[in-house]
Amino acid sequence: MKVAIFANGLPHYFTKQLELMQKKGVDLVVIVPASRSQAIGKNVYEVDCQFNFKVIRTKEYLTWYKKPFFKHFFSIIKSEKPDIVIVGWPYWMGIVLNPMLLFWLKRTSTKLVFKEIPFQIAPFNQPIRYYYDYPIYNEDEVYENPHKINNKLRYTLLALLRKYAYRCMDAVLVYRHDVFELYSSYGVSSNKIFVTYNSPDTNDIFSIKADLEKIEIPVVPYSLIHVGRLVRWKRVHLLIDVFAELVKKYPQAKLYIIGDGPEKNNLINQAKSLGVLGQIEFCGGVYQYFELGKKFLETQIYVLAGMGGLSINEAMAFGKPIVCSICDGTEKFLVRDGVNGLYFKDNDKNDLYQKIDYLFSNPDVIHRMGRESERIIREEVNINKVVDRYIYAFQQIVKKS
Repeated sequence: MKVAIFANGLPHYFTKQLELMQKKGVDLVVIVPASRSQAIGKNVYEVDCQFNFKVIRTKEYLTWYKKPFFKHFFSIIKSEKPDIVIVGWPYWMGIVLNPMLLFWLKRTSTKLVFKEIPFQIAPFNQPIRYYYDYPIYNEDEVYENPHKINNKLRYTLLALLRKYAYRCMDAVLVYRHDVFELYSSYGVSSNKIFVTYNSPDTNDIFSIKADLEKIEIPVVPYSLIHVGRLVRWKRVHLLIDVFAELVKKYPQAKLYIIGDGPEKNNLINQAKSLGVLGQIEFCGGVYQYFELGKKFLETQIYVLAGMGGLSINEAMAFGKPIVCSICDGTEKFLVRDGVNGLYFKDNDKNDLYQKIDYLFSNPDVIHRMGRESERIIREEVNINKVVDRYIYAFQQIVKKS
């Protein structure tokens, strides 16, 4: 079974999944842009090394509808002859808007599969109403006003295009378990939906965690950690505001900010103006689990104040309770309120303060929630289970006539 994946890049967590898939018998070819993609987020960390799967780098260009696509898509498919072609947003548009390409894929019995998170996708029957209730912000936290006529038209056209696209595909791979009603609104039958979840290399994490525990790293009292790119929609600025208030009650409190990005200088200046820069450590991007693990193990609570996803898995694997709000939807399965973490009201400083204050005041709850976080990753959502779900999906998709 040969699978061709057209991706916007090679983030470190994704390559680990791909290497394990290849090791378990999937013949993989991964096609990525020759230079940094227009479809990948700011400061997303990519790796460039030798893999056990085939990588093809090809030119990405901007289409007439202002979205990127691969220059040599057709010739690559024709040469590689995969059983399954996997594409995500926005690349699927380049296929469904090309009737000749679609016809050729069907004629060669190549299975077309979409890979989606999904996040901020409106149900088909309410493409405009949805964005009134759930406003869209980009990475810079710029509001996309649904009241504008051009946005209303775009939402409607995109919903219609999605409905057509889902009719063209053979299956959809999603990270979340709560999407069947959403896809049903587009006419997608449940047997075409495969939930894979998502995971970092938990095998590596647990091995490193065991080594680090032998060192007996002391835990810093009243300490918080954030891991993620420093872009506006991660709302690290919100966390710093709340941390400044927490310091008034817990003068020895400490905040570790792991990550890099365009907001770094603004965040440093914010911390300085609030008088808490001395208690915040800006650690920069940390991608090696040994160094990242040391920071996780010396802190008490992981806080994600805005958007994000996979860093929750990492924090849970290292045994941290999670405090978060609306992320990318994957948190709904990972973080169980009152069990291994707490949810705060979206963008609500006071509620975030109350949740962290409660945990600081109850160290026994921190330990209990942390243990449950690690259990969930070990038993329910780890790289082995995620890869096995992918492989099962591939097998079922190929079986279908």
